[in-house]
Amino acid sequence: MASTFFGLGIAASGLNAFQAKINTTGNNVSNLKTEGYSRQQVNVSSAISLRAYTRYGAISTGVSTDSVTRMRDQYYNVKYWENQSNYGQMNIEEYYMKQIEDYFTDNASNPGFSTIYAKMFNALDTVKNNAGDNTKRAQFVSTAKELCDYFNQNAESLKTLQTDVNDQIKDTVDSINSIAKKISVLNKQINLIETEAGHPNANELRDQRELLIDQLSEYVSVETEEVKVRDSRSKELAKKNPNTEEIYTGATTFTVKVGGQLLVDNYDYNPLQVSARDKKYNQSDVDGLYDVTWAKDGRYSGQSLNLYGTNQAGKLRGLLEIRDGNDQENLQGTAELVKPMIYVTSGNGSQTSEGTISPNSGNAFTNDPDKIGQIVTNSDGSIVENPKGEYSSSYIKIKEGINITDADRMNMPEQGAIYVNNHKYEYNSFFAQTDESGKVVSYIFELKEPISAKEIGHVAGHTATVGSSVDFKGIPYYQNEMNAFLRKFAKAFNKIQKSGQDANGDSGRSIFVADNTSQSSSNTELDFTTDSAVDNNYYTTDANKNSVVNDKRETVHATKKDDNGSYKDGRITGTSNSYYKLTASDIKIADAVSKSPSLFSTTINKSYNGNKDLGYDTYDIMQQMLDLEDKTTLYKDGTGDKFLQRIYADVTVDTQECTQFTKNYKAIQKSIDTQRQSVSGVDKDEEAMNLVKFLNAYNLSCKVISTLSEMYDQLILRTGV
Repeated sequence: MASTFFGLGIAASGLNAFQAKINTTGNNVSNLKTEGYSRQQVNVSSAISLRAYTRYGAISTGVSTDSVTRMRDQYYNVKYWENQSNYGQMNIEEYYMKQIEDYFTDNASNPGFSTIYAKMFNALDTVKNNAGDNTKRAQFVSTAKELCDYFNQNAESLKTLQTDVNDQIKDTVDSINSIAKKISVLNKQINLIETEAGHPNANELRDQRELLIDQLSEYVSVETEEVKVRDSRSKELAKKNPNTEEIYTGATTFTVKVGGQLLVDNYDYNPLQVSARDKKYNQSDVDGLYDVTWAKDGRYSGQSLNLYGTNQAGKLRGLLEIRDGNDQENLQGTAELVKPMIYVTSGNGSQTSEGTISPNSGNAFTNDPDKIGQIVTNSDGSIVENPKGEYSSSYIKIKEGINITDADRMNMPEQGAIYVNNHKYEYNSFFAQTDESGKVVSYIFELKEPISAKEIGHVAGHTATVGSSVDFKGIPYYQNEMNAFLRKFAKAFNKIQKSGQDANGDSGRSIFVADNTSQSSSNTELDFTTDSAVDNNYYTTDANKNSVVNDKRETVHATKKDDNGSYKDGRITGTSNSYYKLTASDIKIADAVSKSPSLFSTTINKSYNGNKDLGYDTYDIMQQMLDLEDKTTLYKDGTGDKFLQRIYADVTVDTQECTQFTKNYKAIQKSIDTQRQSVSGVDKDEEAMNLVKFLNAYNLSCKVISTLSEMYDQLILRTGV
């Protein structure tokens, strides 16, 4: 039978339970505006019954106050984090795309390309009717300089923007590392509390951790996992006896993954790092752009961070796409090795024949840079045998690529690296090969180090890439679009100028050149003596030194014609002195023409087509230049005057897309957060009702004690002996 005073214990348990509920409600109300706070509740259950050994068998012992837990739904957490990553990416891309859009705006208050371009050709039309007026020439040169200044300014603005984005990437990486460190510290603090007797819940610390993940999810896409830690001895017993329950220690292991790799591993975290590139991925990139990798002294030892996966998003990816995005216009194609041309020599060293030799023929090749392509011979002229038939190559050709279109638009640094079958091959220079129509059909890269025989299988037939491929029109895309337009425009305009004569009767010269100050201490400008990316002093020749190409129009051998008109072996050249050198950053009017507008050609050269009597009355050359405004294809199968329309369309479409997605993800964010707050948020009206309800219950427990007190008074005072 229960104790006479057993009822006081039952009433006291009610007092304790409702006291805890009132205190917890007060805590909820106090944190009504606390960011990240989850509403808490006291969990109670009926206390264990007491065996009474009477007819009714057992008697209840009151209420048990079991725990105080958070009201949180992990499903809404995951949905919120996924959406937050998408929102972070679109929001930052919208911010920078609006700035790029401003750079290409053309209106009355901010004259842009179309206004300046039309102004230049209006001035040119005036020169046409006043070819002998040096003042009109000067006016045209001035407007042409305005066009150059416009592109110079836009290019510098894009570079400044790229620098700003680059700095923000570093700040973002620092923020990610800071959050990861805080999460790892919280994991330890949570386990210290929850492994204590009774396994109390570290509610506030868990709220702080999830708030940090809210912040982290805006930077990168995250995956979290929490696993309960079981007692090792109970695990072994459970394996032997299925009826044995594993004992929960109260601890958990909590991990956070980014791109499938561990950022936080319970008490440890793997920091990210930024390192400045030593090569440019895109020709017009600023120096020192950061690559984001895992720290070299960490778990992943300098590996790249996977941010471009299907399910990856976040502010960091958005910044990288803005900074590096080229709309996948980097070079991609099939790789093959360039077999050297073979020269068989007689004993006295004179050449007897040439041809290609199979790598299995047993002939050895020299790696001497000055003798690339020659068979190694003995003093008597016999060929040195190589039993293994191994050979090396210093050149890789990339062809049949989805992006081999136009040498002037290729997104390649002059020195960089080719990635083939997960192998990296650095190159010193490259040149383009074209067909009869001038279309680029392949590129040949001269490597820093020859490819050994054992590496040949890693190259031939595999996909090769140069530069990063980013499916977004970021800053490099718009830089390259300006470069592509200017190269074609300058090349066409200069070609017309060179076919004419100036006011002094001298042959015309290039008007649009490149500022070469940054590349040379002596030359302040770079004139373009060639029309392609290959030095015209290099030819493809047969044994008799006649220019030839094979049926695929591939280079057979590169030879160079010296000043005496004789040929000698020459190495493949890069893009020296070609229009590839001209960019929006450095285009300018030739200094000589700027200082003396009389050097501007307005008439056909007197010796042109053998006609010696052409003078100022001949408008052919002027009309050819005027046709460049709106009658000559210069940009994306369109005329020059449509350049702004096309590039502005690209900018506007991308900006509007980012804006629309930002609005959509913001709306989804609000919707998910509302659902999440419906579970975890503090409702002041609901808490006020709970206070009244719990107070009444507390008062009732007090009434029980008061009633029992009267009973005990009667028992003690009136039945005493």
